[in-house]
Amino acid sequence: MGLFGKSKPKTLFSLLKMKPEEVFTLNYELVKEEKNQQEKMVYTYSAKLKQIELNIFDNIELISWTPGTSFKDQPFNLFFKSSMKPIQLKDIESLCNTLYSTFGKDSSELGKFEGFEKTAFMEFGNWVGRTWYFDKTGKNTGGEIVRELGAFDIMVSYDASEGIDLTILQCDQLIKLLTD
Repeated sequence: MGLFGKSKPKTLFSLLKMKPEEVFTLNYELVKEEKNQQEKMVYTYSAKLKQIELNIFDNIELISWTPGTSFKDQPFNLFFKSSMKPIQLKDIESLCNTLYSTFGKDSSELGKFEGFEKTAFMEFGNWVGRTWYFDKTGKNTGGEIVRELGAFDIMVSYDASEGIDLTILQCDQLIKLLTD
């Protein structure tokens, strides 16, 4: 913490090589546009990351409700993806433990990667994953889902057919928190 100001909270971007503002500078390509259940258009953009993040992720998808690739003042969700397949159990365990050591227990009050998670991965080839909820100050709210302006969520999961996802819902709010 600085002498006269508040320090920025520990977030996913504290673990990444990329800076929050770099999300806006990637070379995005529109990969899908469709109507959601509310009949609103949803646009999915994809880009290759400049470097591998957290030893797993090399691609990024951005979901927006506004066409075009100027996302700076628009709401969006961000999905870190990996083209590496298959993902190894040790990589998932390491990622989960890193997220736990950064954010604390998840919304289900789980800490380090658990034995039942290893079993599910080994037997079924998937991992339900973890979710963390944060308020507008970047504080982990535990299991309490916060729906206030500025709140955001971080989720990680793995499915053998889809691969691993590290998701930031309301990522625009997180970036605003870190850059304002």
